[in-house]
Amino acid sequence: RDESNAAQLAFRSVDGDHLTFLNLLRGYQAVNGDRDWCTEHFVNRRNMRHVLDVRSQLTRLCARLGLDVDTSCGSALDHVLKCFLAGFFHNCALLQPDGTYRALSGSQVVHIHPGSALFAKKVPAIFYDQLVFTNKLHARAVSAVDPMWIAQASPKLYNRLAATTTTTT
Repeated sequence: RDESNAAQLAFRSVDGDHLTFLNLLRGYQAVNGDRDWCTEHFVNRRNMRHVLDVRSQLTRLCARLGLDVDTSCGSALDHVLKCFLAGFFHNCALLQPDGTYRALSGSQVVHIHPGSALFAKKVPAIFYDQLVFTNKLHARAVSAVDPMWIAQASPKLYNRLAATTTTTT
């Protein structure tokens, strides 16, 4: 486990897991899926090929919808996080004064999974792919976001919660 973490440390993003995954994908593509590179970095080659297959399907779908598939965000990675947030706005949590995160939908206390790039870090707001219950409710595949992005992604949800927060304080 320690060797795996050390090998993948170069791909870790301070913004969280989604950009870490993107960095890993870019690394994989840079070496054209080299088997030795995958072994050296503890990367499952079959899973990476699956990721590229899904990406190809999404590219074809976007092209059919008339979207420009040749445009890249380049280094403007905030755009990537905002796109994820558009789909995961129900899976957001805000940092509380006691250092925990409270989910915006359902109001559960969630903890960042120990395997996350954001574990043991405190950021104002997060979004996550899934919740997993072990001894605590853990958020997996977690990324940091600006709380105002949540308001932009879902004004109805955010405004309702903001109104509830101000009336209870």
